[in-house]
Amino acid sequence: SHAGGGTVAFPSGTFRVTSWLYPAGNVSIVGIPGETILFMPAQPTGCFFFYGYELENVSIEGLTLRANSNTDNVSGIAMHGAINCRVQNVRFENLDYGMKLGSGPVASGWLIENLTARNCKLAIFALDMTDSTFIGLDIAGCGFTGSETGHCIYLARGCRRLVFKNLNLTSPSS
Repeated sequence: SHAGGGTVAFPSGTFRVTSWLYPAGNVSIVGIPGETILFMPAQPTGCFFFYGYELENVSIEGLTLRANSNTDNVSGIAMHGAINCRVQNVRFENLDYGMKLGSGPVASGWLIENLTARNCKLAIFALDMTDSTFIGLDIAGCGFTGSETGHCIYLARGCRRLVFKNLNLTSPSS
């Protein structure tokens, strides 16, 4: 784990991100909901805005993570084996994965609240995740993209004691 920590605050505006960002533990990344947009152009291979491994106490709040198309190899947040983290008031637009949680060491103690996803191939993927809560998910237009099939929420092996409240899952318009 990392000592220290702190807050990275983004003001209102659109910020171009061209490579993976690696938050440290005990850090809050905070924007203004609906006003702080991180945009990533198309990538040659899969790329996440935020990636972390075995982190604790990371908070991502008030950001819109956006790509031009869900075929641009751009994904939102990947946290593997992370503990006691929060994603609140975040919006995913046109992403491959919105969030990819778990995989490897067990992730636990998450709070995902007021998450909106539009036109993502797979809004939430969870694997090896326990004791976490998802509240106020509004996921629309996710899943099918051309001939490919995706999911609003995909729970893979090792998911236990996950609580989902106040979900609005809407299929893609045909």
